[in-house]
Amino acid sequence: MIRVSTSFFGVLGSLVLLSAPAMAFTHLELFEKIQQQGVTSAEKNIPAKALENLFEFIEKNEGKEFETEAYTCAGKDETDIKPCDDKKRTKVKKTIKLKDQEYAVIVDFTKPSVEKRFFLINLKNGEVQSYLAAHGKHTGGLYAYKFSNDKDS
Repeated sequence: MIRVSTSFFGVLGSLVLLSAPAMAFTHLELFEKIQQQGVTSAEKNIPAKALENLFEFIEKNEGKEFETEAYTCAGKDETDIKPCDDKKRTKVKKTIKLKDQEYAVIVDFTKPSVEKRFFLINLKNGEVQSYLAAHGKHTGGLYAYKFSNDKDS
């Protein structure tokens, strides 16, 4: 998983890329297919600029390696999503390679949390699903206004 900061998009949002087998369409074909669904319209409302930047980012960074920080928990399977005790957490650096993305996620934090603002984009077939997305505790009311990657901030 690769997370891209909100400042990259020029819109307040977030992007996550999930890896899987190679895509069936070119980036241009997928972009056009996604737009044909009306997802950049007022109804579905993925910010058009964020969608453009998603494909620019993938094209510029496909095959590149990134160093990221993550936490591991002693004696726990890396794929287990349940949190562990803070005393068992260890910060580690990992190198990941951006390749063969199956899904991308764009979250539009300019929308209130009662609207669908989490967009799951299938990069193999261009299908877009939208969902509600909450923001963290103490980050705002209806709209998120405070963002941080620091635990308990």
